[in-house]
Amino acid sequence: MSITAKAQYSNATLNGAWLMSQTPITPYGDSLLYLVFDGNGNITDFSGFGYITGSNYSVNSSGAISGTIIVVDHGSFPIVGQLSSQNLGTLTTDGMNYVFSRIANQGALDSTITGTLSTVDCSQKTVTININNQGVITSATGLSMPVTGKVYADLGVFMGHIRTSSSLDVWDEFSIMGYYANNTLNGQIIFDAHNCGITSVQLIRQGATGIISVNSNKAKIEIFPNPANDIVTININNERNEVLEINIFNTISTLVKSETINQNQHEINIRNLSNGIYLVEIKSKAWSEKQKLIIQR
Repeated sequence: MSITAKAQYSNATLNGAWLMSQTPITPYGDSLLYLVFDGNGNITDFSGFGYITGSNYSVNSSGAISGTIIVVDHGSFPIVGQLSSQNLGTLTTDGMNYVFSRIANQGALDSTITGTLSTVDCSQKTVTININNQGVITSATGLSMPVTGKVYADLGVFMGHIRTSSSLDVWDEFSIMGYYANNTLNGQIIFDAHNCGITSVQLIRQGATGIISVNSNKAKIEIFPNPANDIVTININNERNEVLEINIFNTISTLVKSETINQNQHEINIRNLSNGIYLVEIKSKAWSEKQKLIIQR
């Protein structure tokens, strides 16, 4: 007789930052959000406007999630969900359903970011933003100090929420969100209750630890579908016909699958892998690239 151990969850399971995303993942509107949990039943930050106070959550041993996001002057928003692993689940709030996934690297944008925040009717700001290895903005120029907030990057997108001391204009509180590739962040700015016309973000990372360099010798890589079920396809613009090694690692850095290819498109059977978040490494003798893969059935 064999005994299968069931996963045991608790409030501590959610400690840290988590993304709420819809498929396909787009960073605009309400299709991508984040929540930050303290591991003790309190929600400490979120990606919306206003300040949260008294926001709470609970996780029972089977992984069922319940709680309330309480936003000053905006109301209360119940949340319910279910974990399928230590890093993945589903969550529903305000009538919308989300994939719920742990942000694997809160400091993915650990660096100095410089560039321009542009709007049509609310002027523009040339800024420098310094972000630490927890995604926290530690200092900034070009905005009214003090500046506080967080910026996260995961699954090819980024989003952050920034507050300043500009109590007399629209730059007192805003969100930035968009697509993240190599050194560049391109996206939009969202203001709370301000009509600023079409807004845009053009920011470049500088002096980052472990920065991904732009390298013309690299092959362009796409992994789809993501989240995946039984088969994942890797599309590689391998113009140099290099021999490439594909390695898939789980969340504790254990190699769970490895294959060698030299074609432009390759399918990998992942039926034997459990639901969760994985890291796909594609490498040649001269370069390597890593992308996140979610398996969800």
